[in-house]
Amino acid sequence: MVVDFYGQALEGAAIELKGIQLSKGPIRTNSDSNGQYQIKDLDGGSYEMTVIFTGFRREVVSIELFVDEIKRLVVGLEVGKITDVPPIYISGVVQSKGKPLPDVIVTVTNAFNGRKSTTARTDRLGRYTIGIFDGGQYVITAFRVGFEAAIQTKRFDSVFIHKPGSYRVNLSLIRFRGL
Repeated sequence: MVVDFYGQALEGAAIELKGIQLSKGPIRTNSDSNGQYQIKDLDGGSYEMTVIFTGFRREVVSIELFVDEIKRLVVGLEVGKITDVPPIYISGVVQSKGKPLPDVIVTVTNAFNGRKSTTARTDRLGRYTIGIFDGGQYVITAFRVGFEAAIQTKRFDSVFIHKPGSYRVNLSLIRFRGL
């Protein structure tokens, strides 16, 4: 199924499936009035599906399909941008037991479609800053070897042109026992 940000079906989205198993080349189809599409008789293996709809950003999905598996995918499309907008800045400090942690990987991922926005590494004072360009719900993950990953889900509101937004998200990591 192909839907927009609000979960509404998108009729006429172009869908292309590629994979080395497809000896006759890519398979192409379109979503129907309910946003549904169907591709049958595929061999097991790895595929890449691209979904395009006018006015929305292209979405590329990697698929691993097993023999005789039926897979139901919902692909959420984001509205495309027609103007440059200032970024929404997410910054904070990553610490453990009250002390800043350097070299922590912080990733921001769109919760709507799983698209990774960007990744940053904390500085020697545990600080990071990441810019995103669309409001919505995001998953912020902090990871460093030897520590349990910290994960927070936050909503960031879109901003007006020429007025960048700014949010603080501090994260705490817990060292694995025995390490």
